[in-house]
Amino acid sequence: MGKVSSKDILPIMEKFKRLTQHKPNKITPADVSGPIKRRKKRKDILKTRQKATREPRQNRRGSIAVGRKIVEAFREEVLSSNATMKVSKREKQNSSVDEKMSMNHSQFSVPKNTFGIAIDDSKIQRKLLAKLLDCVGIPHDRCTVVGDGRDEIMGFEDYVISFIERHPQDYFFLVVDENLDVLDDSSNHETVSGSIIVQNIRKRLPPDAEKRMVAIIRSANDSSSDIAIYISRAHGFIAKGPIKRDKVNETIAPIWLNRFPSTETITETGSEAGTERGSNLSNYDVSLPYDVSREMTTINNAIESNLHVTNLERFQGQMNNLKSNLLAIKSDASIIPIIGMINLILQNPASDVTERWYNIRNRVDGVLSCALHKNFRVPKNTHGIALDSSRIQRKLLSNFFLRIGIPDNRSTIVGEKRDEIMGFEDFVINFSNHHKDSFLLVVVHENLDVESESSGRERLSGSLFVKNIRERLSKEGEGRMLILIQSKNSSPSDVAVYNSCAHGYL
Repeated sequence: MGKVSSKDILPIMEKFKRLTQHKPNKITPADVSGPIKRRKKRKDILKTRQKATREPRQNRRGSIAVGRKIVEAFREEVLSSNATMKVSKREKQNSSVDEKMSMNHSQFSVPKNTFGIAIDDSKIQRKLLAKLLDCVGIPHDRCTVVGDGRDEIMGFEDYVISFIERHPQDYFFLVVDENLDVLDDSSNHETVSGSIIVQNIRKRLPPDAEKRMVAIIRSANDSSSDIAIYISRAHGFIAKGPIKRDKVNETIAPIWLNRFPSTETITETGSEAGTERGSNLSNYDVSLPYDVSREMTTINNAIESNLHVTNLERFQGQMNNLKSNLLAIKSDASIIPIIGMINLILQNPASDVTERWYNIRNRVDGVLSCALHKNFRVPKNTHGIALDSSRIQRKLLSNFFLRIGIPDNRSTIVGEKRDEIMGFEDFVINFSNHHKDSFLLVVVHENLDVESESSGRERLSGSLFVKNIRERLSKEGEGRMLILIQSKNSSPSDVAVYNSCAHGYL
C-alpha cells in the first residue's frame, strides 16, 4: 500500500461520522491540550468502567456492530482505491498501445513480396489507383491496373486467379471498383459488380491461395447497407476520394493487419522512408481537373443528344464516374450539394435532367477553377527560360520555376554576361524550333543593365526583346509559348505596355 497520509484517512473519517450519526458521545477528538495528571486520569478510567458495567447489553452490541461497520468501511475504501489505481494504470497502458498503433499506421507498408492488382473502368480513377498502390509501398513493377475496355473487365476474374496461382510465395492486394461499366462494339451497356467478382475469385481459389490475398472494394456509394454488402463479399471497403497517404494508411493498415497479423508491415526506416516512397505520386494530380473538365463536356453532349432517354444505363454510368472523379478532387462541404444533385438525377433521370445538369455544371466549373488555381502546375513537357541581369533575381526565378513544376533540368536562366542578354532573342527562337513538342514559359525582366563596349552601362527594355521574339516566331511556335514581363514598375500605363508586348505581367 505504501505510506498512508492524512488525505487517505479523510474518506474513512467521513464514513465513520455517517455511521455514528454525528453524535458527540460516540467519538471525540483526542485531548491534546497538555499533560494530564495521573490521579485524574485514574479517576476517569474508573468512572468509565463503572459506567460501562451499568450500560445494558444492547448498547454494547450496538457498539460492536458500529465497529464492524467501521472495519468494513475501511476495507471498502482501501480496496476501491487499489482498484482505481489498477484501472487507471490499465487505461494508460491501453492508450500507449493505441498511440503506438497509430504511429505504426502512419508508417504502414505491405511486405516486399506483395503484388498490387486494381481495376476501374474510369481512366481518371485508374490514375488514382496507381497512386493508392504506391501509398502502401507496392513498387511500380509489381502493380497492375486494368479496366480499359470490355475484355479487361470481363476477363479480370480469370486473370487474377491465374496470376495468384503462378506466384505461390507472394501476397496480393486487390482494389476493385464496385460499379464497372462495360460497353461493347454495338454500344450496349452493362454494369458489373466488382464485389461479386471478388466473391467469385475467393470461392474459386484454393484455401491456401485465398489466404494470401486481401481484396478491398472501392466505391462512391458508402451507405451502411452498401458497406455491409461489400464487406460480406470482400475483406474491406475504402471510399472514393482524394488519395492522401495518411488517410490511405489509416484505412488499409487495420484491414491488412487483421488479415495478416504476423506479417512484417512497418517500414524499418520509419517516416523518412514513407516520405521517400511515392513522394512524386502522393502529391495532387494536376491533370485531374482537366480530365474532369473533358468528362463534363462529354456528359453535356450526351444530354444534348438525349442519351439519358435512348441509353439510360450508359448515361447513369457516366454520372457515377463523374461523382467518383469529383470526390477525387475534393471531399469537403463544397462537393456535397453537387453529389446530392447527381444522386437525384440517378434516382429520377426522367425529371428535369437538363435543368438539373446546368446547375451541376455551374457548380462544378467553380470547383474546377478553384482546384486549378490552388494546385496549379505547368504540363510536364514545359521548359522554362528566363532573362535577368541581377544575380539575386536569377536565383529567385529558379525557385519560381520549381514551385510551378519545372525542374532544374528543364529550366534555363541567363543574363549574367552581355553576350547572354544581346543573344537572347536568337536563343529563344532556336530553342523553340528544336522543341516543337514542348511548351515554353519565358520570363523576361523589363530593365536589363548591360555593360557597353565603352566600359559604361546601358539599360535595355525586356518588353522590346519579347515583342521581337513574337514577331519572328511562326504562328505555331508562338502558340506554344507564354511570355511574361517582370518589373517593379506597376503603374497602369506601364502594365499596358507590357501586356501589348507580352502575354502578361508578373
